[in-house]
Amino acid sequence: MKTPWLNAPLLALVSASLIACESPNPEFCETNEQCGTAASCDVSANECRTEAGPDAGEETEVVPADPGESCDAGRQCIKTAPNGWIGPVAKAEAAAGNDLAGCAGDFDEEVGLFGSEIALSGSCDCECDSPTSLTCGNGFVTEWTSPSEGACEQNVCDVLGGSCTETYQTLFPGVCTRILSNMKDGNFLRARLGKILRGTCETPEVAGNLSSNFENQTILCEAKLVSAGCEEDELCAPAGPEGFGEGLCIVREGEHDCPADFGYTEKTLLFTGLDDNRACDVGSCECEAPTGTCGGKIELHKGGADEETCFAPLATLEQSSSAFGDDNMCQALPALATTVRYVPDTNAHSCQPAGSAEVAGSAVGTGATTICCMP
Repeated sequence: MKTPWLNAPLLALVSASLIACESPNPEFCETNEQCGTAASCDVSANECRTEAGPDAGEETEVVPADPGESCDAGRQCIKTAPNGWIGPVAKAEAAAGNDLAGCAGDFDEEVGLFGSEIALSGSCDCECDSPTSLTCGNGFVTEWTSPSEGACEQNVCDVLGGSCTETYQTLFPGVCTRILSNMKDGNFLRARLGKILRGTCETPEVAGNLSSNFENQTILCEAKLVSAGCEEDELCAPAGPEGFGEGLCIVREGEHDCPADFGYTEKTLLFTGLDDNRACDVGSCECEAPTGTCGGKIELHKGGADEETCFAPLATLEQSSSAFGDDNMCQALPALATTVRYVPDTNAHSCQPAGSAEVAGSAVGTGATTICCMP
């Protein structure tokens, strides 16, 4: 019995619609796993999308085979690169700065130059400026009646014995003082400079020369394939050129798992650039206040009429001219010397760094590229 309202054209349309509803859409996805290794899921559109890799928009060059040509003479049949991958490619590596093989012959198409293994160099150091508000203690001179320069080597006159006596005079920093009347011309003076009493050190600074580079460089060259003597889903690939690794590889922009079912199982992550945002940080650096002798000089002058002015130095005792050490300077008291002045040096000092500076930040590769090779 015929159904009068279900004519043949309408039946055909309904049948086609039913078939379409029963067949899943191969591009529909809800997770990345549904798209396989060649693509990822755009969940906003529920579609599998292929990511672009290095030169991903270009098809691998396939050379038509000559009649009866077979895949031999060192060549091999390999599966075509999965969707989203470039290849096969040959890989050559060298340490940074060394010569690297170039693309040529059956591998004359350069995919790119890449780097790996980041090497860091340089260090950070603490630096301190000179102290401010440096205050020096009093200096002093001691005179020996013994006319022997050797007396300057002794701490007390009693060591020499005999008729040796000593006279002690305190010198206030920067003040012109009349020499004691019992100090006689020709006797030896031992001068000592004042000690540093205090000084202020500012916050330390840090300085460094940080650099980074890739230890290794890699060049990838794409192969020319031949459609000869292989299975339907395979192409004939040439042998890797001299200076390149033996196994062929495929490459894709970003970080991905290797499609092991295609035979490319050995993964290496390469980079096109380097982002080094490291800087020196103060860390545990401190600036310690200076200690020890204040430095400077002691001047022996011919005073004026009032014998309390210092305008014509007859002799100067300085640390650098001491025969017995910086704290033990010796000078015969010149004739006509009537005044003495201690002139401290408040500039020839520095705050000493303590602790250590630190390197803050990191250096990371950019433009990550996955390369998967045959073993």
